[in-house]
Amino acid sequence: HLLDARADALREHACALDAEGLKCWGKGDRGQLAVPTGLTGIKSIATGRHHTCVLDAQEVKCWGDSTYGQTTIPTALGQVSRLSAGSNTSCAFDDDHARCWGDNTNGQARVPAGLTGIKAIAAGDDHVCALDANGVKCWGANGAGQTQVPASLKGVRSLVSGGGAHTCALDAEGVKCWGSNEQGQLEVPKGLKDVRSIGVGVMHSCALDAEGVKCWGNNYQHQIEVPPGLKNVKLLMTGGFHNCVLDDQGVKCWGGNQEGQTQIPSGLKGVKQLVGGALNTCALDQEGVKCWGYNVYGQSNVPAGLKDVRWL
Repeated sequence: HLLDARADALREHACALDAEGLKCWGKGDRGQLAVPTGLTGIKSIATGRHHTCVLDAQEVKCWGDSTYGQTTIPTALGQVSRLSAGSNTSCAFDDDHARCWGDNTNGQARVPAGLTGIKAIAAGDDHVCALDANGVKCWGANGAGQTQVPASLKGVRSLVSGGGAHTCALDAEGVKCWGSNEQGQLEVPKGLKDVRSIGVGVMHSCALDAEGVKCWGNNYQHQIEVPPGLKNVKLLMTGGFHNCVLDDQGVKCWGGNQEGQTQIPSGLKGVKQLVGGALNTCALDQEGVKCWGYNVYGQSNVPAGLKDVRWL
């Protein structure tokens, strides 16, 4: 299973795709909630810090903040099948080509030549990584080594960049991380077995393996102290400074809680997906979407009337 994901430390809006279309909520001061009319057959969605992009049946459309041109779609994009977004950068890609636009201060919008058979793109704050037929390539900011891909990567199955300056990959041998190691977030613990998913926060990392969840790196908010008693974990979500899992007993969260992001609401049933930013958490369950935590801009106030939500 291939995953391209990121934990955006500063995302202040959220979007969901339901039976009636795309709806966004939260901070909207830069137009990031103004979903354009006429979207049909949405195939891919990417949210940046203050902007949103979608690929629908016709083309790529972006809206919100365009200070760096991140919503100004380049001409002649060619065939596109998927999207990814960094803080102020947008990327569109298909199997054999990729284009990025927006903030290029550190070269993060300058896609290297020669990508082929692209399977995933993971965008961090100021760097981007791609998994293609030849392995992983990264570009953009490199002050902490975030584009220096380990030569030992083999058979990469999953690729995740976080809201900070590091990236982790799951390959045939296990988990490997690179970039900033300021808080030990690259120091993968020994003994991981049959890793199923990985997560990256701002300065910590987590993995779900056959024995449970293990986290490493920054522990200022106790985010690497996995609670005991987890049983048969099915989902792992790593936010900026907190984590949540779904196990046989329900959803459990730990780590930073200054905005209530680990205070799980009662009544969650049949949870299918967990999503987290730095200071809030959202769950998609059988009744719809529920969010909790940071709510200064209404990003935890899920709009009423969502029906048959397909993406969060």
